[in-house]
Amino acid sequence: MNNVLLLLFGALVVLAVLHYVYEAVAIPVLRLKLRHHLFAVRDRVRTAMTAATAPDDRAALEELHSSSNTIMRWLDVINMDLLNKTMRQYNRDAAFRKAVEARNALLSRAADPEVEAIRGQLAKSVVRAAIISGGAWAFYILPVIAVSDMVETIRAAVRQVVVLDERSLETLVTPPPVEA
Repeated sequence: MNNVLLLLFGALVVLAVLHYVYEAVAIPVLRLKLRHHLFAVRDRVRTAMTAATAPDDRAALEELHSSSNTIMRWLDVINMDLLNKTMRQYNRDAAFRKAVEARNALLSRAADPEVEAIRGQLAKSVVRAAIISGGAWAFYILPVIAVSDMVETIRAAVRQVVVLDERSLETLVTPPPVEA
């Protein structure tokens, strides 16, 4: 029993260290890389804005410029919980939904294909930000998945052993001593 507790304690210490390293080292580096990507996207928006002549294209690009600035400013708090809250707000609040749909309609009216390409890049960036923020959960989820797979493997092996006859089982292990 003590070995099991020691193993469990060791596993928890390893998980805590991995979590700390991810939170203290990996997340800031990944967010910085994403922020630099967003700067490049914003530069792309600005370049497209200088070339845009149609009013719908210009308005859409201004919206994307504002969105890129907002994403960069809020990058540290974008996570799955925020995305869930946003979806709940969209489904629950008619005024919020109307504002989102108006922005989507504005972006959809743009004829410049660059608008849709930039919009896709910004959407992917938000998803990346949410994954980065929630990535430390992988240290807790992956071991559970691994143990679950191991349990399934053991169950399959047990099913095989259950149907073995005694002679077949004796080829795998030394038979127990016969009690008199």
